[in-house]
Amino acid sequence: MVFDLGGVAVRWSDEPTFRKVARHLGLPHRRVRAAMVAAEGPLERGVLSLAEYWDRVGRRLHRPIPPAVRRWWIEEFERHARPDPAVTRWLARLRNRGVVVACLSNTDASHVRILRRNGWLRPFSPALVSNELGALKPSRRVYVLARRRLGLPAPDIYLLDDRAVNVAGARRAGWTARRFRGLADARPHVERWLRRRTGTREGRDAR
Repeated sequence: MVFDLGGVAVRWSDEPTFRKVARHLGLPHRRVRAAMVAAEGPLERGVLSLAEYWDRVGRRLHRPIPPAVRRWWIEEFERHARPDPAVTRWLARLRNRGVVVACLSNTDASHVRILRRNGWLRPFSPALVSNELGALKPSRRVYVLARRRLGLPAPDIYLLDDRAVNVAGARRAGWTARRFRGLADARPHVERWLRRRTGTREGRDAR
């Protein structure tokens, strides 16, 4: 089982940060969001440092980004990101049943440091992050690299991700994948898949 982090295992979205930056700069949210999202890809692939990311955002917006605003990328994540307790409990149950539990997340080095420092990557073995893999979902390359790290054939991997484009990319790579719309929706599908894969009662949820 492979879990996305933000929006699945971790309660987090970049959208509030986009809006906060837009308000501070006095610019339309859509324009600021577009500039930040465009620069996120290289940042999350490990190509740009965080300072270079903000320099690129500033060039796209035709204005310098103040130091206080630059700190929000880290500060907002530290302040608001938290593991989802219900998903965390489910991960523990899956591991106790012998299911390999990994994560695959598009994220940058600054957020990974916070995740590791807080112990939020401990439930995952391996913890696969884009800035270390050098590739982003939904590129085929990231799924190939992740499969190699997992040491499993593609049909034995199930991804839960909150973005439809990442689910589609995983399916093209031969994985089973489902868009995460909450634990109540995802869990029955995963449990059925586990029963089919094991051919035993192992996939049944332990209550």
